Amino acid sequence: MKKLLLFISIFAGIFSSAQTSAKWENIYGQGGNEYGYRVRTCLDQGYIVAGSTSSNGISDGYLVRVDSLGLMMWSKQFAGNNVDVLRSIRQLPDSGYILAGYSNSYGHGGYDGWVLRTDKLGDTIWTKYIGTSDWDFFYDVTPTYDGCFVLAGGTYGLGEGDEDMYFVKIDGNGDTLWTKTHGGIKADEARAICETGDSLLAAVGFTYSLGDTLGDSWILRMTAIGDTVWTRTIGLPTFEDKAFGIADLSTFGRIMIVGETSSVNPDPDAYVQSMSYSGSALFNLVFGGAGTNDNFTSIVTRPDGTFAALGSTDNNQANGNGDFWFFHNRNTFFSTTFGTFSPEAGYSIDLAHDDGYIACGYTEGFNSFVSNIYLVKLDTIGLSTGVLSIREQPNNLRSGIATVFPNPVTDDATILFDSYESFEGNLIMTIYDITGRQIMTVATTSWQINSNKSALCKIEMGLFSNGIYQYVISDESGRKCNGKFIVSH
Repeated sequence: MKKLLLFISIFAGIFSSAQTSAKWENIYGQGGNEYGYRVRTCLDQGYIVAGSTSSNGISDGYLVRVDSLGLMMWSKQFAGNNVDVLRSIRQLPDSGYILAGYSNSYGHGGYDGWVLRTDKLGDTIWTKYIGTSDWDFFYDVTPTYDGCFVLAGGTYGLGEGDEDMYFVKIDGNGDTLWTKTHGGIKADEARAICETGDSLLAAVGFTYSLGDTLGDSWILRMTAIGDTVWTRTIGLPTFEDKAFGIADLSTFGRIMIVGETSSVNPDPDAYVQSMSYSGSALFNLVFGGAGTNDNFTSIVTRPDGTFAALGSTDNNQANGNGDFWFFHNRNTFFSTTFGTFSPEAGYSIDLAHDDGYIACGYTEGFNSFVSNIYLVKLDTIGLSTGVLSIREQPNNLRSGIATVFPNPVTDDATILFDSYESFEGNLIMTIYDITGRQIMTVATTSWQINSNKSALCKIEMGLFSNGIYQYVISDESGRKCNGKFIVSH
């Protein structure tokens, strides 16, 4: 670690750290193993998560769209016969999306880099499989100023050795414009890429070909046509280091990098590295504790130079088996974790429209049999206002669609419920507060039944405290419809 090495033992109490809940926490899935690898804030203030699900096969690409409260708007599965995984997503000016990942269901053989473009509802516009007859992967995609895209990952079919960093530029129709590989005779892989304020590219990953044999973080700067401007490695001899995330800080002419390093403790610690556009190391911060596995996988920046990072920790002062680990330096160094006593991992963070943060990964804590996408909304200082968990149910168990208006609620709320099928038996709505405590049950006698598929009820909210509430509407067939509303007097 070249210029400044500052080790901060978070769990030794050098700065504030506490296990807290988020503004809201939701889980999403359809009965298989679901993972959320990348989350983005959308133009309408909602969020979209790209990942994978095994609910209908080995592994399918999975896209989950939610509103600003985390309520499911829609989800999409992109299925093949084998393994299909979405690792990155960006929203485009037309409100559609560009997604990248990898697949061995289609393509040229082995695994292939997978890129697809969808409209704003997640319907496919085009799909491309890019690669060789060997294994090829994409882990990230960035739009470029000329309306194109650059993909970053790894390839075993091109380059100099085992695996090489793999960069492919495509146009708006998915047609390849250029391909570049970087690496040596050992394994080298790109994990993240961004276009910087000077219209160059910056990419990070790790190399076992350069630096020491145990592996170093590798940073590259490239021109718009993929020519190398400079490369740097981060790491000390005889220690393993890897970079997973990158963000541009154009107002200061620098890039921010996150990953993991073993240069301080034998077990990996999380690190944040700042570098100038010209490749000078500005500072390096290392976070973690002895005997724990800690990493940062994603970072976002603000124009004022502050940043926030997300990763994972298994420190026993958190909840043990692995938790989301959030850090930012907005006012002072602040760290917190999110999770249960079951395994969790944080993969991606983005800035939210309300000046807070949105983070995603996976959790096994709300379902002991499978993993679910774990979406955490944090407020401006990384603290929480409560926990609310909602898991997407298979479509055949959903009873219909409910609308609460006004929302937020000030005095009285009207709930309109439209069922997919005719009601079976009694119609009941149960309301829970942010902690999961049951607040109220609205029985059939309180509903105005408009037809055998439509009902309406009104609830006085004068005695409800300000906050977020969950409701579940069900009939005797077992089908359910759930959602949330806010009370703000």
